[in-house]
Amino acid sequence: MPASGQSRDEAANRTVDLAINQHYLSTDFDTANKLLTATIQGCEGACTPKTLARAWIYQGIVRMAVKRPSTT
Repeated sequence: MPASGQSRDEAANRTVDLAINQHYLSTDFDTANKLLTATIQGCEGACTPKTLARAWIYQGIVRMAVKRPSTT
């Protein structure tokens, strides 16, 4: 794997971590979703399948959090 692919994966994984660990956990679902969408779009054909799958999985989690019914 070329170094550029590794650095693209590293950058994508950092963005996924930011989306989940900062925005999702602070219930800023819109920002988390936007970051994950941008990561998925930027990764198409440039990241490893593992990194792309990770972004898709977390995007699904964020989107489900938005759709779940309110408990209040």
